[in-house]
Amino acid sequence: MGKKKANPKVPRLVEKPMPGTMAAYADEYYVWLAERNYSSETIKNRQVYVYFFMKWADERGLVEPEEVTRPVIEQYQRYLYHYKKKRSEGYLSVNSQYARLIAVCGYFKWLARQNYILYNPTADIIMPRVGKRLPAHVLSSEDADQILNQADVNDIMVIRDRAMLETL
Repeated sequence: MGKKKANPKVPRLVEKPMPGTMAAYADEYYVWLAERNYSSETIKNRQVYVYFFMKWADERGLVEPEEVTRPVIEQYQRYLYHYKKKRSEGYLSVNSQYARLIAVCGYFKWLARQNYILYNPTADIIMPRVGKRLPAHVLSSEDADQILNQADVNDIMVIRDRAMLETL
């Protein structure tokens, strides 16, 4: 079985990365994700978010994974918090910040597990708190009553099902 290739439509820092750089290891990481049966959408998102991090790090002269430390990751986290979108006046949502950080955390966790780096600089960072949302579509009390009242009270299985629904 041949090696799987990374998604070619995802932006890259360089076409042929130098060995030992974050960009060189990233291609290996994406293949590893594919071999572990991660969805193509997850892999694509991780490629984009790790690329954003590597671009940010490259602008600061950090190209090798050993150069990334916990303070660097915390600096990137502050950068995401203050990052202003180009097309609007808003900032990145907490969910967007979390998604970008979790991709970088996964990448550095993989680097540490593969022994490409001595320790994972993202191991102890405090992630942004993502709010919990309620489901968008909830039955009204009238709709729930209508469903419950459709049951045939002469069938014992229907009575059982109605009791379960009422419990929920």
